[in-house]
Amino acid sequence: MKLIFLILLFTSFSVIADSNIAKTSEQSDTKQSQSEPIQSEQSQKIRYKKALSLIANGDYTNAFTIFKSLAEEGNKYAQFRLSILYRLGKGTPVDKKKSFNWVLKSAQQGHAEAQFNLGISYFNGKVMAKDNKLSYKWIIRSARQGFAQGQVVTALNYCLGTGVVKDLKKCAYWAKKARNNGRDVDKLWTQFDLGKYQ
Repeated sequence: MKLIFLILLFTSFSVIADSNIAKTSEQSDTKQSQSEPIQSEQSQKIRYKKALSLIANGDYTNAFTIFKSLAEEGNKYAQFRLSILYRLGKGTPVDKKKSFNWVLKSAQQGHAEAQFNLGISYFNGKVMAKDNKLSYKWIIRSARQGFAQGQVVTALNYCLGTGVVKDLKKCAYWAKKARNNGRDVDKLWTQFDLGKYQ
């Protein structure tokens, strides 16, 4: 029963990540290198918004071109979007390896949703070898940044001992954070009787 719940939860998160392709990232890239002029940052924001607009209108090919250019310039938000386009084959042929490489670059720069997706990729083991410890490492990074899906999966990892030592107190801690972040964790809370660990 627990395994079925875990599989359904991870599968739903993967589908949610795919469906969020057109959503704008709520984070803004406020860090600026001393060597980059302000114009470059403003130009990147304008091009990024243009690419999101193109996706909203179904023009994946031109959006892909813009995201690829921005990703190669080191924009972590564009790297994340580009990884999704490669994974879904939107505006480009499906290429799981390129998708993985771009999500890794974005995650390494601290993009929370990319970190979560990278963790799910390691859990699924379809592009690279399945690795529960690396899965946990990336998912908890997203959870620490307040990414609600990461918090739910981190709680689940602690409840089941997936990639970490089973610890119901830590499971309750992360489930409560996810609940405070608007996620429904009632089934998880009840199944593992987490109320006694508050």
